[in-house]
Amino acid sequence: MRGDAIRCAVAIAASAILLTAGAVGLSGQQVPRNGFWLEGGTGTGTIRSAGSAAERSEVTVAYGRSLHLRVGGAVSSRVLLGVELFTLDSDDLALQQGDPVVDAQNGSVGPVVLWYVGGSGLFLKGGVGVARGTFSARSATGQVISAKRTGSALSFDVGFDIDVARWLALTANLGTYILAIGDVSVEDASVDDLVATVYEAGIGLTLR
Repeated sequence: MRGDAIRCAVAIAASAILLTAGAVGLSGQQVPRNGFWLEGGTGTGTIRSAGSAAERSEVTVAYGRSLHLRVGGAVSSRVLLGVELFTLDSDDLALQQGDPVVDAQNGSVGPVVLWYVGGSGLFLKGGVGVARGTFSARSATGQVISAKRTGSALSFDVGFDIDVARWLALTANLGTYILAIGDVSVEDASVDDLVATVYEAGIGLTLR
């Protein structure tokens, strides 16, 4: 877990540096996303898991690998509409303190809006959608037991496009995903009204 935490911190720091460098040094030099665009990225993140009755001390934390895919079109030079698919995989999530850890895949899919600040490549993103959680554990007999739940999702991001070519950009993202998944029970681990909060840092490529 310590190694995952270090990788998460490094990825967040790297994304923050790219965002800051881009905002300071490349403002006003960006080629906008016009018409159809496609963005794909990967990164790392941390997930905070809590049930409806959890106290602050009972919140559990795990680290994982993230992926996102966005596709859409431009409404104007500063406003984009699209659809986003996001997922974060973790193999050491405890649903509650003292529970055995499970393999967890938490993600969302739904519409998003990107708004560019001024003429720079800096953008803000907001979205709503459907949350999906898959939790797996191995029983005493070696059989893999899984629980799948569906709920609702909210997401917020800040990002920056750094030009590579007129049709290609390097994109850095820092995001938060709030996933309300519901009751989860798998093998000896369970939680009521699970809310997973994911903090993610990612870097990807954007075709425009």
